[in-house]
Amino acid sequence: TGVRLGLTCEGTQRHLPTMAKSLTLNMVLSRCRVDTLEQVRKLNVWGSDLTDVALVAEMPNVEVISLSVNKIKTLKEFAKCYKLRELYLRKNEIADVSELLHLQGLTNLSVLWLSENPCAEDS
Repeated sequence: TGVRLGLTCEGTQRHLPTMAKSLTLNMVLSRCRVDTLEQVRKLNVWGSDLTDVALVAEMPNVEVISLSVNKIKTLKEFAKCYKLRELYLRKNEIADVSELLHLQGLTNLSVLWLSENPCAEDS
């Protein structure tokens, strides 16, 4: 019975959220402790192996986003976050510096952290 318990223990279930690939509505609402995406001002979901963060485009009032240590490859989802002031994306998979063009309309953006991404490596 010990082996059977090991295979079905709750500890395994606790690790499932870190395997998520997409940023989900439930993830955002629970972490930010809000009822709607319009209420999100700060979002911090680091180290979650996220590859799809398209949901950020539905957060019109977000000002600070921390998605470091994920697997994000593009900045296009952030293009409509017009109130964004700080964007932390350290240790992701952004390979092409031209991805920065997606952020050119974000006039409030004053902090952008892209260190430890392929686009930030010395060639």
